[in-house]
Amino acid sequence: MSSDEAGKRERDAAQRLRDVAGGELLEELRLNGELALEAGRSTSASLCRTRDGLYLVLLRAGDEGVIDLLAPGRRLRYVPQLLGDRLEIDRWRLAVPLGRGEQAQRMIAMVRIARSFAHLREGESLPSRGSLDHPDGPWAWSGPFVDALLPRERAWALRWLEADERLLVWQATDERHDFEEGSGDDEGPILADAQSRRCLLISERRQALVAVSPVGDLWVQELEPQALEIESSVVGRSVLRSGSHRVRIPLGDEATFTMLLDMPALEGGARKLALARGLWLRGGKTAGRGTGLRAQTILREIAGDDPLAALTLALLFSAELVSPSADPAEPARLSAEAIAALERLAKAGHEGEQLLAWWRSWELGPELGELVVEHLCELGPGGLALALALHEQLRPILQAKLEDEGVEAAVLDFVLAEHLLALDRAAQALALLEERRGKLPSEQLQDLLPPSPERGGQQIRIELLALVAAAHERLGDGHVAALAELARLQPLMGERLTALIEGLRAAGEDGDPALLARAELVRAILDEGGFARALGQGAGSDGDEHEDEKQLQRRPKAAALDGERLEQLRHPAARVDGVLGRMQGALAKVAVPDRSQLKAYCERANLARLELLARAIADATIMLGVGGIEPYVSRGDKSVGLRAYEDSTSFMLIGADHLDADSHAYLDEAALRFAVTCEIAHLRFAHNRVTSDEVWSGTLDLGLTGLSMLVAAAPILKGLKAP
Repeated sequence: MSSDEAGKRERDAAQRLRDVAGGELLEELRLNGELALEAGRSTSASLCRTRDGLYLVLLRAGDEGVIDLLAPGRRLRYVPQLLGDRLEIDRWRLAVPLGRGEQAQRMIAMVRIARSFAHLREGESLPSRGSLDHPDGPWAWSGPFVDALLPRERAWALRWLEADERLLVWQATDERHDFEEGSGDDEGPILADAQSRRCLLISERRQALVAVSPVGDLWVQELEPQALEIESSVVGRSVLRSGSHRVRIPLGDEATFTMLLDMPALEGGARKLALARGLWLRGGKTAGRGTGLRAQTILREIAGDDPLAALTLALLFSAELVSPSADPAEPARLSAEAIAALERLAKAGHEGEQLLAWWRSWELGPELGELVVEHLCELGPGGLALALALHEQLRPILQAKLEDEGVEAAVLDFVLAEHLLALDRAAQALALLEERRGKLPSEQLQDLLPPSPERGGQQIRIELLALVAAAHERLGDGHVAALAELARLQPLMGERLTALIEGLRAAGEDGDPALLARAELVRAILDEGGFARALGQGAGSDGDEHEDEKQLQRRPKAAALDGERLEQLRHPAARVDGVLGRMQGALAKVAVPDRSQLKAYCERANLARLELLARAIADATIMLGVGGIEPYVSRGDKSVGLRAYEDSTSFMLIGADHLDADSHAYLDEAALRFAVTCEIAHLRFAHNRVTSDEVWSGTLDLGLTGLSMLVAAAPILKGLKAP
């Protein structure tokens, strides 16, 4: 047939459809064979499809030459054959051209699907989905969770989905559906023994198992909004189950279906968040491209309504994932966006199990989880409650990463115990602490080991007991035993003894009177002045003089000075950024005597006898916040003078004449306290005391630079005035 003849025939078919059926020709398939008409006439025929009609057009017939193949009472059968399929229409038999059977079946299926949704108006669904299903958008019908749809499946899905309903999942299973009955007449289906794959569909709102036969038979089984389950098999294919429905999973696809299990049980943004999670994990946790970029776009779309989505976006896709401090010792901090999302999450009233499930499903790891818990605990009661489930999950994971069950593992227990106590879960905290207590090393063994400045040993036991006491106090019983052990371990801490005494007194008759008496005695002994002797004796007295107790004066209690008062003690020129202090440091510094030679001409002061000196040194060190000072007494030619030196252990040289009541250089209590405090203050403020000789010696040692500094500073020094 020439092209002109074919064109004329096509125009004839299209014209006949417009004239008789009122539809536009979308597709035509010329069938083989001739149909006998009345009066000995015959005609060829074409299978024609419009938007919602399937027709047999008799090309050489009159007005009756357009036959609706899907009209009621019409018998339509499609018969597959090895050498060419056959189409049976009532009494007629027409052959389908070889190799065109799939087209013929698709034409039948498309019209039958369209008629199944005849209630939809023209253009109600398909045209309005352009932005939803854009091939380059995050909701495109492609990717790891949307298998390629057959044309008939796509036609059905476009009509089944509502105009604003996105398709999230279309996964083919390994289950075939048998269409035993079609929608033909009572004699049987259009296509006998028709089969098609069953597919899992999940949209924003619904979920279903779907099968569409090659000729448009439909099987749709909507599923309940509940999580799916997988029954794994070692030898065969695993099975996906939803209620009473079971389908086999294709080999190699179990991991994909596993990521979808929870999605049917979720609603709204949570379902989209689950899809974003699947895209993120399947994309290798890579942001900025591929499925990772699609996940990021979905998260941005729902972050305004879903705090978890906003938190995920800030943690995984923000340019400032975590903002660590410049100091390596400073712990890492979350970005401002992540902290804002956590605040939203705490206010939204989410459950702790939801946060835990989110952390697990996104595979964030213990480090990020620990940061999330840390920041949530800073947000008050709501954040504490929200973080607890995740905190309990993280503790054993973090402990398993430690090299041993030592101090760090105990600290992780203590942090969780404090978390539990903050939420009034004292019984749970106590159980955790008792478990940790059983893992601590023997206290007797710790006593044999040398003390360590690191956190550990006895300090860990003390921290544990303090938490145990707090837990018992919340429960209303048993905390006295913990307080007693704390007082035993730290007897010099007054608050420990005070807490024990108050606890024993509150117990009343149920308490331990003997323990209470011992505690009060120890506190009295260790109290201020517990071992102190009365004043009024000379600095070097042996204590032979006695006075009436009413005339004895107890020395005043020394207390540490605050920062403001300490600063007032400095010389104005030597205060913070003082000129004199900087000049002295640059020019000269007094050399520290060799302490190993001190015994050659000095003796260590006997503070048990020299009580005034002992008190003066003790009070000065307490007030100024200085460590211990070792005093040495100098006699002979060096019996006058007093100076303190800074060393690994600071020490002070004091002339013996200042301690001898018969000497003209004797210092009474007030003078001695003043002199001692001044010397210790020099150490506290790191003053450099210099003489004229020392200045010149230091200048020559420093060279011209030091001398130039001195000359340049002369006008400044001249302008200094005494306070």
